[in-house]
Order: sequence, then structure tokens, then C-alpha cells
Amino acid sequence: FFSTSYNMEVMDEDEESNCKFETKLTGNSQEHQDTEKRAEDTNWAFYDDTTDDILAVMAQQELQEGRPQLNPNGPYLRCRHIIVGWVIEVCGVMRLSNITTAQSCELLDRSFSFALMDDPANVGNFQLVAMVCILITSKLIEAHDKTPTMEYLNDMSDSTYTIPMFENAELSILQLLQWKVSYITPMTYLKHYLALTSTGIPQCDKLINNTAVLMLGLALQDHNFSMQPPSRMCALGLMCARTVVQRQMNGCTPPFQVWPSE
Repeated sequence: FFSTSYNMEVMDEDEESNCKFETKLTGNSQEHQDTEKRAEDTNWAFYDDTTDDILAVMAQQELQEGRPQLNPNGPYLRCRHIIVGWVIEVCGVMRLSNITTAQSCELLDRSFSFALMDDPANVGNFQLVAMVCILITSKLIEAHDKTPTMEYLNDMSDSTYTIPMFENAELSILQLLQWKVSYITPMTYLKHYLALTSTGIPQCDKLINNTAVLMLGLALQDHNFSMQPPSRMCALGLMCARTVVQRQMNGCTPPFQVWPSE
């Protein structure tokens, strides 16, 4: 076991005492350092005759969904980077896909866009909401044997909550979101954009993929980026990744453009 404690230093003393995350993560160093392997497994690029149609549908859904509007003065936004960072770490330990991680954070933002959730009186339950978002998303995306149970998640919070609290929170979030729990995220676009911008060199494409996943993971924790359309964020993350990989060519003539002209 290894423990991680998060303190909300940006909040006042009373809120900070209620918003401390005591987390017990079960795993080993190998599991905790497999981000690259998860990136390769999750986002293998492919392109076929249906890709353009899929992207058109995704773009339409993205416009319909819009972006969640968070209260700039609410307690959630003040500690969002800590909560999202915790979600990313927990999903990494449980070896959940990067798509699941991004979807969990999207669900988290959508939930806290409601004033009923983003209330100072609920600060002590912010971690519970984060765990329920992971649970809901895992049920939707992951295989049965990789989906965490309420008991397992509760153990990771050092049994801070009870199973009935998990059940009530899950139902409340589902009702609040009107049972819509699938949203477009930058990770949804990534494998399609990777295919469209393939360099034709497998080693370069793999490195670009892994770097893009890292870039999008970092951006996920910054609220300013979360307000951007997912398609734009994915394109920016991929462009940054291509720039980084190109600069690592050690002076060699780059075999690809930073961004394809077409």
C-alpha cells in the first residue's frame, strides 16, 4: 500500500478540513507506471470508409452537448485540479483506459455544473462524487472484470463513506444528468485524428500517440482547457505532440510536418 493525501490549500481552514482526500491505492510500481502501455492499447489509430461519417456524427454531438458551465466562485472550481488529478491517479492504478479517465472527469464537471452539487455544504462529499463518476463511466466503457466495485472504491478512500452513500450518490448523479452519461471528450477523437495525420512511420506514430495522451492528460487538469471544444483540444494536443517528437529527432531531417498541410 501507498498513501496519498491532498489538502485544499486554496480554500479557507474550515473548507480545507472537509476537503482532505485520504486515499489508499492498492497496486505496485509496475501498475503505477504503465501510462505508456495504456496509451498504446487504448488509442491505436485506424482509418476506414466509416471514419469521416463517425467524425461528422461526433462533431454534431459535440455542438449539441456544449461545455459545462462551472460557477467561478464555487468550491469545486477552486479545488478542481486536485480532484481531477486524484481521478487520473486512481484510474491509472486500476489500469482503466484513458478514454474512461477522460469520460470520468467530463462526468465530474457535468455533475458540478449544477448549483445543487457545487455547494460549500457538500465539500465533504466531493471525493465521493469523484469515485461515483469513475464507477458510472467504468460500467459504461470497461469490461466487467475491470470495472471497480463500490467496496473497492470505498476502500481506496479509507472507508470514509458507506455503500448506501455510494448508491444514493450514484442515483442522484444519474437523475441530475437525466441518465446521460456518455459525452464527447478529446480522447474520443484521438484515434481518428491519429489515423488522419499518420506519418507512415510506425515508431513515430506510436511516440506521437503516447505524447498526445500525456499532453491531453495534463490539459485535463486545467479548467481553462476544459472549456474548449473537445475536437479543438484533441487537435491542439496532437499538434503539440508532433512538435515535441519532431524536436527529438536530434537534428535529423523530420520525416513529417508539424501539422499536415491538408
